[in-house]
Amino acid sequence: MKEKIKSAIAKVGDKFIAFMMWLERIMFSEDRLMSEPRKTHEVKCETEFFNDVVNDYKLFEVRKNDRDYQPGDDMILKEWDKDLQEYTGVEDRVTIIYMLENYPGIEPGYCVLGIERYY
Repeated sequence: MKEKIKSAIAKVGDKFIAFMMWLERIMFSEDRLMSEPRKTHEVKCETEFFNDVVNDYKLFEVRKNDRDYQPGDDMILKEWDKDLQEYTGVEDRVTIIYMLENYPGIEPGYCVLGIERYY
């Protein structure tokens, strides 16, 4: 029982440290202070991939870059049930921390976004 408690505390501690590092980067980055305001993009995310993001297994999104995504922007992932063809009402918010496009293997007009969840 003690090991489970220690493990849970360590996990919370790791998430807290990650949150504080993210907060520091967002609040005090000179790039952020000098750049234009960030955007928030609401996007559809199929349940399978949505769950992987929420469970911290998937730290990226592959998207058609039709919204001018930029590092520092936020995305609200809206869970989409592919079978029912409707939103489930569940959402999760992430920040774009990295963007890769115009690179061999990435289809023109698409990008790979490194994401970080809000905790």
